[in-house]
Amino acid sequence: DSTDYNGCVLLKSVNRKCSRFGGLVWGVPSLLTLGISNLFGFPFYSASASVTLQADVYSRTGEKIASYTDTGKGRGYVAVYWGFGFSGMAHFKAAQYRALTDACRKIETKIAHDAEMLNKRLAAES
Repeated sequence: DSTDYNGCVLLKSVNRKCSRFGGLVWGVPSLLTLGISNLFGFPFYSASASVTLQADVYSRTGEKIASYTDTGKGRGYVAVYWGFGFSGMAHFKAAQYRALTDACRKIETKIAHDAEMLNKRLAAES
């Protein structure tokens, strides 16, 4: 039954950034040790990402009840025994996934904090 809910949450991406140049700092120790540090698990380089999400809570009638915005950050590494390999874009995808997950977790915490208020407002709207 489609009337079995009191409202919905619309989640949208507001801003995404991914940087590969911040991870080049890892290359300096790698070069200075001629790559020996990498054999002990030190990363070759990394990618960082940030994702800003906005979650809007709507009542069954379409009225916006609340809005939440937060930014998540993530990093993906290229390393010998852990992380990702040199080929492909897996470390970029991992950084974006971790940033997205971080932002969702933060928004979920905010919504859980306001759950009582949201439930009251949504119940009043239906």
